[in-house]
Amino acid sequence: RSLGKRSDNQVFGGRIALCWNQAKPPKTPPRDKRTFKPLEFIHIPRTGGTSIEFCTRTEMHDSERWGRENDELRDVKLDSGMKPPCVGQHLPPSMVSFYGKKETFCVIR
Repeated sequence: RSLGKRSDNQVFGGRIALCWNQAKPPKTPPRDKRTFKPLEFIHIPRTGGTSIEFCTRTEMHDSERWGRENDELRDVKLDSGMKPPCVGQHLPPSMVSFYGKKETFCVIR
């Protein structure tokens, strides 16, 4: 289902933060006071991951953009220091420290 047109009050910090029946966005603590781990997407090829990564392209902070939209992951090196055999967003978490202190998710089909 498409979200259709959004009014300005539906966009919060670069994210769509309101559900259809929600009057205002949730209060977000300052970045240095957050207690949750950052969420990171692991892109499994041929599962629609590029579309998911594209959804984060307008996030203000690079750390909140996923996959090819994240500059750090695009330029990642293997923990061994070698050049990766594929692009960074396709590497499993066991090969790079990038995912170390983050919650991760992936999509399969």
